[in-house]
Amino acid sequence: MVGRQSGSVHAAYGRVLRVERRGVLAGSLHVSGTIESCGTRGGTEHVDGGRIQDLDGGQVRRPSIKDGAAIYL
Repeated sequence: MVGRQSGSVHAAYGRVLRVERRGVLAGSLHVSGTIESCGTRGGTEHVDGGRIQDLDGGQVRRPSIKDGAAIYL
């Protein structure tokens, strides 16, 4: 994946989602398969038998809080 995804993402069982160096995942992740990230990700995670790997250069961005709301990226 290259670009920005803001919203829900489901990595299905047996599937691999690759996030390139400039890619961004922001939103809720439901992971039954695999996410391999060299990019930036932030949001809630529900790992359901899958795995998330932050690879070479991959990073997790924590939220900023504005008016009581968590804002990612």
